[in-house]
Amino acid sequence: GGDHGHLANEQSEEILASAAPRSLRTLVLAHLSKRNNTPELAYAAAERGLRRRGLSGVEILIAPPRGPLTVRC
Repeated sequence: GGDHGHLANEQSEEILASAAPRSLRTLVLAHLSKRNNTPELAYAAAERGLRRRGLSGVEILIAPPRGPLTVRC
């Protein structure tokens, strides 16, 4: 939402609330701003958006700033 092309948490929430696929099982939050965001704020916004969409049980993962994301299969 800023001048540098970052998507604001509120924008992410709106997108999820209106367009998250009903079949969504896992959501990965990645490329979080170090200066303007926290994992907790991004997670809360995603959770609100999914709840507004009527989706429950979606696993929300937060990718580390560097390195691979390890997930269970």
